[in-house]
Amino acid sequence: MAVIVSATTCGIEFEIAGREAGYAQGVGNRIREIRLQRAKEYPQAFTRAAIAARIGVLERTIMDWELGKHRPSIRNARRLARFLQVSVDELGLDDPDGPPGGEGAGAELGP
Repeated sequence: MAVIVSATTCGIEFEIAGREAGYAQGVGNRIREIRLQRAKEYPQAFTRAAIAARIGVLERTIMDWELGKHRPSIRNARRLARFLQVSVDELGLDDPDGPPGGEGAGAELGP
């Protein structure tokens, strides 16, 4: 059985994939920018390894986010935002359940 896929369908799929990759890269750049900004004042506290340990992910995960290979889940985005003392919106992500204006971004991480 042959599967026929039109050029239009493929073009749309590639366009969507391209936009998603661009979005992830933009988020990654923002995460890295904020992390490096914080690291100027506290270099040891804002390494990828330190952040990963604090929010409960692998160091490689932080690297993948920064490189735009993956986007953080909303749960991880919230934990990362709290650690970096910014809102999820400031990371370039939308938080559908978050308070308007990113209030409470500097709250302590819970268990």
